[in-house]
Amino acid sequence: MTKLPRITGKQCVRALQRGGFYIDRQKGSHATMVRDNPYAHTTVPNTNKTLKAGTLKQIINDISLTVDEFIEKRRKTAAFRHGDVRRNGLG
Repeated sequence: MTKLPRITGKQCVRALQRGGFYIDRQKGSHATMVRDNPYAHTTVPNTNKTLKAGTLKQIINDISLTVDEFIEKRRKTAAFRHGDVRRNGLG
């Protein structure tokens, strides 16, 4: 089994958005994220604090992804944020 990444709530929100999720509502520091097709929803602490392993594992289970699939969505987000697009001649 792949080791869970150590990420913040905001990084988790960005990775989920890359996977087709959107913020349905937010109350305080928690965002409820929804994907319509196939339907899935989860609640993510939308903070700059690092998520605990159990919290991240539950989010991944709620959205019916494996840890590897979640890491791949996060990598796509991180690659775009760190300017890999520019290095590939697209920017």
